[in-house]
Amino acid sequence: MSSDEHESNIVARAIEKALITQAQVDECEGIIEKLVEMGLRRRTLAEILDEKGYLKQADLDRLRGEEARARGEVIPGYKLEKRLGRGSSGVVYTARQVSLDRRVAIKVLYPELSRDPQIVDRFLREAKTVATLSHPNIVTGYDAGEANGYHYFVMEYVDGPTVAAVLSRGGAMSAERAIRIATQVARALDHAHEHGLVHKDVKPDNILLADGVAKLCDLGLVCEVGRERTDGSVAGTPHYISPETARGQTVDIRSDLYSLGATAYACLTGEPPFDGSTSAAILAKHIRDPAPNPCDVMPELSADVGRIVQRLLAKDPSARYQTPRALLRDLDRA
Repeated sequence: MSSDEHESNIVARAIEKALITQAQVDECEGIIEKLVEMGLRRRTLAEILDEKGYLKQADLDRLRGEEARARGEVIPGYKLEKRLGRGSSGVVYTARQVSLDRRVAIKVLYPELSRDPQIVDRFLREAKTVATLSHPNIVTGYDAGEANGYHYFVMEYVDGPTVAAVLSRGGAMSAERAIRIATQVARALDHAHEHGLVHKDVKPDNILLADGVAKLCDLGLVCEVGRERTDGSVAGTPHYISPETARGQTVDIRSDLYSLGATAYACLTGEPPFDGSTSAAILAKHIRDPAPNPCDVMPELSADVGRIVQRLLAKDPSARYQTPRALLRDLDRA
């Protein structure tokens, strides 16, 4: 359906609801014709109705929402297809972007969370952060906004499983595949590092795989270096969290590298480096227990791979790789 047809439907709804009269519509259409005859920019009927004071912007927005829902578009311009998954803050759907006939993924914030300004701020910050990054190993962001009471974030649709799903089905990966994934995520982190950003939640669930390409996603906890929260609160996932994050301390890109090391360990062995019966027990192991060597679990792995993972999992950030680029050099050799 064209934009003109959408507008006609909206105007028809307004007349049905007695918000405007046919005479007012005819008057505004006459104004549009005169503007065209004078060689001026063609204005939309909605613009003229608004300027004349015949149809309030709030009523127009409500009518557009009704029209979108009538077309099966809860979010105007997108047709939701199926649910991909649920998280702590919202639901992710596949959808069809009507204007470009393109499949996308849409993360929709739970309506009850939309009343919390801090949650909405973090949600929109994720969208803005993704918009600043352009890299083949980071999921691309397309659009964000609020419609019909829903806050949403439109992003690239990746037709493939997460690393977590692959591990749950098949256990440990081959060393070659694990290193390839770690290399691509390190490239994504290098790009983020160049923009002064820390992901803060690198883990198998946040790495999508499609046609051999790994893409880092879910940038909801991303922060600028030096501007993260320092109130002692812990944000992240216990199995893949860095010791300094577990302590509620200030973090930098080396924290992401630790989490990448924990993810690489899981890819190589099929299990995270530390486990426990409670989140607190796991956090304590990240803080105090020595870094495990994946070669102890999988003796067929090369010593070089074991050294790389152990260096990533060093308790002291100064003992780790200091940048993703330094890690990439060793991964290339491995």
